[in-house]
Amino acid sequence: EVEDTTPTRCSTSFRLLVVSGRFRGLGLLQRHRLVNEALGEELNSIHALEQRTLTPEQWEEEKLKRA
Repeated sequence: EVEDTTPTRCSTSFRLLVVSGRFRGLGLLQRHRLVNEALGEELNSIHALEQRTLTPEQWEEEKLKRA
């Protein structure tokens, strides 16, 4: 999920929710680095980026909490 939060902030900013099996066994910083690498050059034009990076299992647990 991608949310453009620019209207409530001073510059280009986004909130991301990324769910991937590649995050299994990785720490938060490692997960964020993977997302940043995937964004590549686009990251240069983003002022602020809020990331939530979850494994599929963590996402399923979160969906149950919301229900």
